[in-house]
Amino acid sequence: SMYVTRDCIERIGLMDESFFLYWEEVDWAARAKAACGIGYAHRSVVPHISGSSTGAVRSRTKRSSFSVYLGNRNKLHFVRRHYPRWFAWTLFVSFLKTGEYLVAGAPRNFAAANRGLLAGLRGERGRPQVAPKEAKV
Repeated sequence: SMYVTRDCIERIGLMDESFFLYWEEVDWAARAKAACGIGYAHRSVVPHISGSSTGAVRSRTKRSSFSVYLGNRNKLHFVRRHYPRWFAWTLFVSFLKTGEYLVAGAPRNFAAANRGLLAGLRGERGRPQVAPKEAKV
């Protein structure tokens, strides 16, 4: 958990919708930390089942292609915005990590991950106009 003052929220604004579903909270926290500093509630407990609404389950074979696509695309958006010197390295490592989907037997998500990286490389942001196509396997 994290807390910020009303003044900080008024200074940095709300979460940036250009991320659409993934990485928006990380971007918001980075902006809050830079502008105002942030506090951390060490003993807080916030129950959250990660990915339950988007299909971003732990198993690489069961993740939705949409969540894989957006996670990769938005990671590049975040790094480009906050750590531009690390962009090329992040792209390279992220591309290598897409191979983990093939090893896990998830070629559909391998394709979605690479489409997400290409979209991030092109600078695409916001809600996709259409859901990324499912790869035919």
